[in-house]
Amino acid sequence: MKPTYKPLKLSTYLGFAVTLASFVYLAISLGQRLFTANTAAGSPLMACLVLLNGVTLIILGIVGEYIGRIYDETKNRPLYILRGRTGEEQARSKGVIWSVR
Repeated sequence: MKPTYKPLKLSTYLGFAVTLASFVYLAISLGQRLFTANTAAGSPLMACLVLLNGVTLIILGIVGEYIGRIYDETKNRPLYILRGRTGEEQARSKGVIWSVR
């Protein structure tokens, strides 16, 4: 059973989406602060907190995917499996061909 990295990639993509949304919200909040008098008091603070949460999700996804790939490498599996042997390799395994080295 091959492990999947989709949940970890989803965390990374969700982090990018949250970060982008917080940039948009921060721009709107700062625009309201500069051009109008009625803004919410904690609006820029909330946008910064959401931005930091988005960055945290991105980092969590990247580190999780990295650890998942390390886990796959520690299983000592071959990188690829050969379907069959060539004629020379079969002859060597039967002792027909001798190599001098």
